[in-house]
Amino acid sequence: MTPRVLGAFALALACASGLAAQRASDRVTLFEGARIITADGAPIENGAMLVDGETIARVGKKGDIAAPAGAVRVDMTGKTIIPGIVLAHGHVGYLKGTTFARDNYTRDNLVDQLNRYLYYGVVAMMSTGTDPGDLPFELRNQPHPGALFRTAGRGLAAPDASTGNLAMRSVPYGVTTEDEARRDVRELAARKPDAIKIWVDDRNGTVKKLSPALYRAIIDEAHKLGLRVIVHVYYLADARDLVEAGADGFLHLVRDEEMDDALVARMKAKRMFVTPNLSTSEAGTYTGKPAWLDDALRDGLAGVVYFAQNIGPGPVWELRVRANGRFQVLCNQCGGNSPDLMMLTPNRWYDFRVDMDWSGGGKVQFFVDGQMAYQSTMGGASANCHWDGGIYNTPGGTASNKTRTVYLSNLSVGER
Repeated sequence: MTPRVLGAFALALACASGLAAQRASDRVTLFEGARIITADGAPIENGAMLVDGETIARVGKKGDIAAPAGAVRVDMTGKTIIPGIVLAHGHVGYLKGTTFARDNYTRDNLVDQLNRYLYYGVVAMMSTGTDPGDLPFELRNQPHPGALFRTAGRGLAAPDASTGNLAMRSVPYGVTTEDEARRDVRELAARKPDAIKIWVDDRNGTVKKLSPALYRAIIDEAHKLGLRVIVHVYYLADARDLVEAGADGFLHLVRDEEMDDALVARMKAKRMFVTPNLSTSEAGTYTGKPAWLDDALRDGLAGVVYFAQNIGPGPVWELRVRANGRFQVLCNQCGGNSPDLMMLTPNRWYDFRVDMDWSGGGKVQFFVDGQMAYQSTMGGASANCHWDGGIYNTPGGTASNKTRTVYLSNLSVGER
């Protein structure tokens, strides 16, 4: 193989074997015997990789690359070398143990998470729009352990309408006028962010969405200042307009409808990019251990369709689709689990709804595509329950949460 620089490679296994010191910039190291994934062709079995300082100088078969005089040779037999993973859409600093909170956003916690990313082969990560104050920029601009760090600082959205996680929602700018939008972009630009992040999403109708006039002003001002704009998008109609408005990239793909060829062609013509999200998952909070964690059926499930969680004492419900396509309701403190209910057909959309009635002892009814699938009597239980994506319900009243539209595939479930 001709000499070339392949980019950063994840050498976590080597580092774990005490080879971290071999990162010294003046050291030449030949790694031999590993399976090398180059991402531009078939893997190289029994490969060799020559690293000169911080540059991958050559990659090829073992025996084809000679070790220069004074080079360190490392036997990597039985190990695999992969390209370093670059995470272009993440949120760091909030997760610590079982808590997900703004108070966790400290330098020590940021560095700890960047170290964890690097250990698992993520060599660089971009935090997108939920980084408060000076700390993220100080960390980016100074040497630190862990993965390379980039940040968009504070993003922009309609007031209280950015991220779906309440711990991070107060960080982004809340803009209501074009003048505010341009002013906030200029203020953020003074910190030299790596991008400008905006949210264009109404969270299933629960918040006000950033208007076209406002996001066009943000994009225009950012481009004047030489900054790219990356967008959390949800609806197909918004995606179409954002492409024409000059957005540089989407951090999620459209989720309310299938993206058509015309939209994809326009994105390609404008050289837009799309990223997935490789962040660690958020930690849920419970008043106690949910009963469904010990459910013997858990391993046979295709996925969770709908989940409701308590704020205080009371029932916890979960709607599931089992591997055989059967719909099931699991309930803690409301009479146990349901039997297998109706058979659901893979590869189609379903509308799920729950009605709660706390009068006369309380009951809950679950509907699938308008058909009642399950009913449970609460036996006088009293609770103040929060339904994800729905309503607050108090004892003595009746209410229906918003319909949840879910796509069922052969292996998993997903929401619009």
